[in-house]
Amino acid sequence: MDILKQNLINLGLSEEEILVYLSALEHGTVTVLELARNTGIPRTTVYLLIDSLVEKKLLVLGSGEKKKHYLPASPEDLIRLAQLKKEQMQETLHSLRDELPQLHALYRLYHTQPRIQYYQGKNEIIKLFAEALKEEKIYLYLLSQDFTSYFGSYLKTFRDEFKKRMCYTKEILSESVANLQYQKENNSMRNQIILLSQSDVINIDSMIYGDKIAFLTYKDGQLHATVVCDKDIEYFEVIKFNAVWSACKLPEVQ
Repeated sequence: MDILKQNLINLGLSEEEILVYLSALEHGTVTVLELARNTGIPRTTVYLLIDSLVEKKLLVLGSGEKKKHYLPASPEDLIRLAQLKKEQMQETLHSLRDELPQLHALYRLYHTQPRIQYYQGKNEIIKLFAEALKEEKIYLYLLSQDFTSYFGSYLKTFRDEFKKRMCYTKEILSESVANLQYQKENNSMRNQIILLSQSDVINIDSMIYGDKIAFLTYKDGQLHATVVCDKDIEYFEVIKFNAVWSACKLPEVQ
């Protein structure tokens, strides 16, 4: 029975349609009330199921009775339905093959163009950091004074989490007493930190993870993030990051 049920599902019948059809097949001529009693399906639902089965030509409305009676189609009609499904699938397959060039063009259009997303507010941007934690490598370029004021408390949580997950990280930070202490306590082969002295005020930070680059900006007291998703751009940004990294002196790992 399980194999029969699966075959009927493969033909496009729902489980309730299967119950109604098999009940009709077992009892012969049946009314809506009898089908509802035999299957335990509410009568209002049975009406809908009957309409569907009549459309599939697996139930037939009887004649010559005051009450509506329904007769099941013969089991051979299941073969007819299976053949019809096979023909429909073959037509769909041929149609898809004809449309394949257009589908490929749409696929290339989407996958070859950079995707850009915008975020605003601390809570939304924290989601980006949580997303970055799924990656093996994270590059952080944090030179603005605004970053600490916005994310000071969360930054420790984020750093604890990427250590826990064994992410490989590189952080380029601005020189400060706090960052110097952080570097002394946390610099390692897996989580490397360098400090960069700067004379100009920078109000943009960035994070590279996976095939994405997130640019964080702080304007008029508002926190924004622009995320570019593109493998080639991500590769170029990593090269730039490592160029800055190589130009800076990396302290000995304790």
